[in-house]
Amino acid sequence: MGWLVAALTVALLYDATSSLASLFGRRIALGSALGCALFGLPILDWSLVSGMETAWVGALMARTLKAVDLCAQNSPTLRPAAQTKAGVLIALLAVSRPELLPMGLLFALSVVHASGSRPLLGSLGRAFLPLVALFGALSLWAWLTTGQLVQAGAVRKVALYDPLASRFDAAVVALINLVRLSVEGFELAIGGRWVLVLLLVCAGFGLQQTRDRRLVLPLALGGIASLLLIAFNRTAPFQNLRYLAPNYLGLLMAAVIGVRSGSRPFGLAVRAAPLGLALALAALTFPKQLRHYALSAKNIHEQQVAVGLRLRELAPRRVFVGDAGAIPYFSGRPSLDGLGLGGFHAMPFAKASVLGEGAVVELIERLPESERPDTLAIYESWWPDLSRTFGERQFSVLLEDNVICGAPEKTVYRADWSLLEDRRAEAGVDRIDFGDLIDEELHKARFFPREPRVGFDVHRRKQGRSFDGVRRLEAGQWLQFELATAGQPRVLELQLGPSNEFSFSVERGSLVERFAGGSEADEWLILTTATPNPSSTVTLRVHSGLLKLGAARLLPAQ
Repeated sequence: MGWLVAALTVALLYDATSSLASLFGRRIALGSALGCALFGLPILDWSLVSGMETAWVGALMARTLKAVDLCAQNSPTLRPAAQTKAGVLIALLAVSRPELLPMGLLFALSVVHASGSRPLLGSLGRAFLPLVALFGALSLWAWLTTGQLVQAGAVRKVALYDPLASRFDAAVVALINLVRLSVEGFELAIGGRWVLVLLLVCAGFGLQQTRDRRLVLPLALGGIASLLLIAFNRTAPFQNLRYLAPNYLGLLMAAVIGVRSGSRPFGLAVRAAPLGLALALAALTFPKQLRHYALSAKNIHEQQVAVGLRLRELAPRRVFVGDAGAIPYFSGRPSLDGLGLGGFHAMPFAKASVLGEGAVVELIERLPESERPDTLAIYESWWPDLSRTFGERQFSVLLEDNVICGAPEKTVYRADWSLLEDRRAEAGVDRIDFGDLIDEELHKARFFPREPRVGFDVHRRKQGRSFDGVRRLEAGQWLQFELATAGQPRVLELQLGPSNEFSFSVERGSLVERFAGGSEADEWLILTTATPNPSSTVTLRVHSGLLKLGAARLLPAQ
């Protein structure tokens, strides 16, 4: 597999440089030399060869430039076919990295701008329809397989999708990330701000002619839009800034296009000199990137691969991981990715992992015993409650000099799910288990003004200790949910966790009931409404204190 990925990467990089070279027409030697500028930023080289999709994105970006350029150069009779090809490439580019959607839309506008005498409506369709159709198909596929329209990575990483964060919180995350990415990504990592300035000067040369502007403006404006979108990704400043790789590709390609219109030796030298100087300055960071890449590969081999090979010997039924990748691959065992990036039975593990460990365990509780993971291969710092409550330590792998893994120590536990509740439904009883995202969605549970975290509780009941994921509601928070009321009127029963004090009200139709109390005992409280009410919508408002809400159900009126 390693050799296959390496060969594919080389082929994609060759394709990218060939596409760039074709932009220079008969000056193929010059184009080939300038196409090699893609390898001039060492931090970009790290992403190109590190097994991610950067080389694929680079090849698509270069082919898109070539296709858009041909839309204007072809004769009117050949232009529709060129527009269709450009539209397909634009769509592939935009879906390869979702943050490149603005760049794709701008390239589609360039195709329409170059339509010449062709009818405008047809040009719009050929430029934009492949993009719309492909995004629609992928969204439908995501909905069918995961129950959500956006990718699991966005749900897990992007602050805008974080139910625990307000719009102000997301804006603060984006602002902090934007500053970090600007300083670390476009100053320190590429060899200094002068490298950025010189590349921008070269790209600026491309604004002088219409033909070049159709290519440079989408790269520049799309790159800026991409940077703004990336800033909302909480993990963007990490993993050696890999999320900036498409921006580096776009910047270098814009600089190369800026050089191509230089005429006569002197004019060409004026345009090419800033590019050459920028790459010379950037080359000073090669030793640092070489060391980083070597150490990163060593980290993965000594931790992730080592754990995977050890698990291959132990042959567990299913492995719970927090970072799907090398461990499932080298162990050869089925896995469940607790962060939700790998997907599992269309269950919302991505959102659950954002809300808390309790929400993840609630989903595991839904699984039949034969599908529950019997082994946990996790970072204890990522999953402290899970490892402490459901894990029996087997072995661990510790790195001395970690630069790329989520934590220096990866620990493997034998899983024991005996504290989980028996989920077999009681006959004739409609019940909602708070903290279980599937259960909450089925009962249309909505929290205001924002969704609270799912707590991780292990408590005592008459039948012994058990686990429960709980919603912790504070004063001023409220929620609505629906419970079936078919047949005779039902009374509402609420299961509440230990709390020093609380005061809340329950509204069902015109009926409003108030409760106050509290208990520090480990045994949970059961509160039952006094009057049966046929209303299916329940509103619960917390007036003071902290309310630990475990479950609610409707029982037949006595």
